[in-house]
Formats: sequence, structure tokens, C-alpha cells
Amino acid sequence: MEGALAVIEQDGRILLALRPEGAHLAGYWEFPGGRIEPGETAEACVVRELREELGVEVRVLGRLGVVDHAYPEKRVRLHGFRCEIVTGIPVPLQCAAVEWVDRRMIRSRKLPAADEAVLAWLSIPAPSTGHPMALRYDAVFFDLDGTLIDSCDDIAASVNHVRREMGMPPLPVSTIRTYVGDGVRILLERALETDESAILERGLAILRPHYLSHCLDRTVMYDGIPAMLDRLGAAPGLRLAVVSNKPETPSEKVLAGLGIRRYFAAVVGGDSAGARKPDPAPFRLAAERSGVAGGRILVVGDSPNDIEGARRAGFDSCGVLWGISPPDRVRAAAPDHVADAPGAVLALVLG
Repeated sequence: MEGALAVIEQDGRILLALRPEGAHLAGYWEFPGGRIEPGETAEACVVRELREELGVEVRVLGRLGVVDHAYPEKRVRLHGFRCEIVTGIPVPLQCAAVEWVDRRMIRSRKLPAADEAVLAWLSIPAPSTGHPMALRYDAVFFDLDGTLIDSCDDIAASVNHVRREMGMPPLPVSTIRTYVGDGVRILLERALETDESAILERGLAILRPHYLSHCLDRTVMYDGIPAMLDRLGAAPGLRLAVVSNKPETPSEKVLAGLGIRRYFAAVVGGDSAGARKPDPAPFRLAAERSGVAGGRILVVGDSPNDIEGARRAGFDSCGVLWGISPPDRVRAAAPDHVADAPGAVLALVLG
């Protein structure tokens, strides 16, 4: 994957613009906190920052140029490099401030001169008004368990590990399946048949490390999900995110392990926003992290929590019928749309 790198010296801001082979630029990464260390070259800085913040190894192929620009309060110098990503997929690792700016966002805001230079280097059209594609939504937020992935076997294995450690017999997977969807603490309340805090805390201390170690043993994507994500991920200007009641760390691990983390601008877990679905806070956090606050957003999920949470957040909802919740329970939650297969989600979003 080829693209352009840039460092703004005085501002300490790094841009990474990517143009996949044979395609137009979709956008660029911004690193507001990047810094050139004393004695470090601009080229070495971007290579180091990209390794630390996005987890990718970059080879610099050549220099694109240097741009000087005088703002009212300071002067900045932008160094541009042509590069290629040697290993890794660009995913923010440590820096919460890393932002992906896509073509739709580029076209909807006034750009600093340095940003315009990067776009010029990559032959990207100047900012203009209007939407580049007649999408029905600016973003699609997906539930994880029961929507993108079938994870019940691994969840049940961890729950039964807790029960065994606490001297209780195992439960059938079919029973544990009915406990999933409201967060890990409520899952254990149901599985251990108690709301006593001390017991639950002991159970959580057993479950969390076990599940994190085994969350990919038997978890798979539902049929049609990879193709759906490929199509949605290629739609210009469309942002995807995951909003789950599963904690954020195992959610990230599962998405990365299944090879689909790259599709999502944000991943929000049950411990990310101070509240779980159906509270609207996780959805609003996903909108902020994805850069689509105030946009047209569709929430796709198999649980009434997804549908009610979308309603409270002011977003459209699509209930899916292939997941954990029985179809009649999904329909009873009155989603705006219903999908019986991933292809139906594609048709709803892309037309």
C-alpha cells in the first residue's frame, strides 16, 4: 500500500495519507501529538510514530517536498515523503487522539494549508460541498456478539469454567446463550444465580482472563459477514464502528483475530462509555470516535438493546434475524428495518 507521509515541524502534527494500489485516496490519519525528537530527522519521526501509534512498519521511498506556511501565530514546515506500508494494518494502538479523516470529512471542512499540500501531493480534489456518493447513511454501527460473530461456544466455555471453579456443575450452551447480550456482570448474575457482589467479583476475576485467552477458540463470523464488510468498507465516505456490551479489550482482540478490525473506525465496548446499551452513551461515543457526530447513523444488531439504544440516541435501527435473540423478540422491539441476511443490510445502506 503506497501513500504519503508528512511532518509539520513546529506544530508537531503528523499526517499519513494512504492511497491503496489502483484506488483513489480514501483519507488520511492525523497525529496531533506527534513530535520530532531532538536530533531526529522528519523521515525517522514518521516511521517511529507510525510504528508506535498505528502498529505498521513503513518504508520511505522518496521525498515529495517541503512546504512552508505562515499562520498568524506561527510558521510551520511540512515535510512530505512517498512511502509504502511493509507490514501491518493501520489501526490506532495507543493514541486516543489519532483520527482518520475520510473523503467526506475532507470535502466538508476548511483545510489548513498543510493538509491541502498532502492532498495535492496525492492528486486529491480540493475541498468542495456536497456528498461524494448518495449513501443513505454516513455510518453504520454494528453490534458484535450475535450480529457479526457467533461467539456463544467460547462465552459458554468461560462461564462454565467459572462455575467449575466455584463448585457448580456446567450449564448447557443453549441455556448460557439466553444470558448473553447485557454485559458480562449480568451474564454472571444469571449464570451464578446471584446478585451478591462478593460472589460476582470473584466470578469476574476468574472469567475475564479465561475468556481473553479463549475468545477465539471457536468464535466465527456468520455467513455473509466478510463479503458485507468488504462492500461497506469500500463505500466512499461510509464509516463503520462496533458498539458492543462486551468489554472493549476482548472486543478488540476478537475483531483483530478474525481479521476484520481494519474495517472499523471505532470500537466501543461495554466498559468504554460508563454505561451499556440500551443507554445511548455508547452510541454517542462511537459517533464521536468515528467523526460522524450529527450524521445519519444506522445501528445494526440482534438485540432489543441495540434497537432501543439506537432509538434513544436518535439513530435508525436494523434488527437482524440470524443472531442470538429469537426473531420474534427482535421484531417485537420495533426496529426501523429488519434484515434476514447480511445482504439485506447492504441493500439498506447502499441501495
